[in-house]
Amino acid sequence: MDRDQLIGQRIKELRTMSFFLNLKLMCNSVALYIKTGDDFWYGLTLFDGILNIVKEDDEPSISFLSDINDEFAYPIDVIHDYQFDGRISDIKRYLWQGDEFECFGVYIEFENGSGFNIIEDDNCLSIVTGILEIDKSNYKLVSCFRYH
Repeated sequence: MDRDQLIGQRIKELRTMSFFLNLKLMCNSVALYIKTGDDFWYGLTLFDGILNIVKEDDEPSISFLSDINDEFAYPIDVIHDYQFDGRISDIKRYLWQGDEFECFGVYIEFENGSGFNIIEDDNCLSIVTGILEIDKSNYKLVSCFRYH
């Protein structure tokens, strides 16, 4: 897992991979791609409680649904809705009762204290700003790595 390489980096761009079945949108985001200040790309997926962050060999190419001739289509587009200031200082996982294999989201924190969540719900990802208000008796927010 390459999430430790994200610590200390700035986010330059976010892209998302959607999923369409027979031209019908099934999921707005099944994967996120993060471009860092050093011009590397990282793919983030969260599926069945397992978080994966992997350094990509190549830039995820922007593609459009109209360009894909398959009943299973995975177009990639830029996310323009968010501005990120500062370097990533920590990456934390939301874990069900502290279980390593029951992750339902990740919180990416910046050195200025702001941050955003990537939350998985029914195999789809969504971005939510700020720390989630969660039932702390069932969920734990656990740091993966921290930038000093």
